[in-house]
Amino acid sequence: GGDGVGTGMFSELGRDHVLTMIAVSLTYFKMSSRRVVDGVPLLIMHHLLGRFGPILRERLMSRMLTGNSDSDLQTLLAEDEATRTYRAGLLSKNAMLETAVAELKKASLPLASGHALA
Repeated sequence: GGDGVGTGMFSELGRDHVLTMIAVSLTYFKMSSRRVVDGVPLLIMHHLLGRFGPILRERLMSRMLTGNSDSDLQTLLAEDEATRTYRAGLLSKNAMLETAVAELKKASLPLASGHALA
């Protein structure tokens, strides 16, 4: 036939199928090579931190504690206002959700998944 591809292993497939297979294969290899390229530095960092992390942490803490007053340390370790506000909002939402779950349990109403709370 006119759209057959040679006499090799793809001879039963049409040209469009072979081109689609090639495009999919190239896309797969491009994406997987990116993952390897991204993963190698992460693996190296993980290994280095696992091996030298405790030593670095000890040295950093000793340097932070040496020559700093309690107020300096409080400033270094303090949570910034944006994070404090965000945390408070999350705690408030969590409390509201826990209250809602408790009320649903009391009423034995089904959840959106269709299952009732036990």
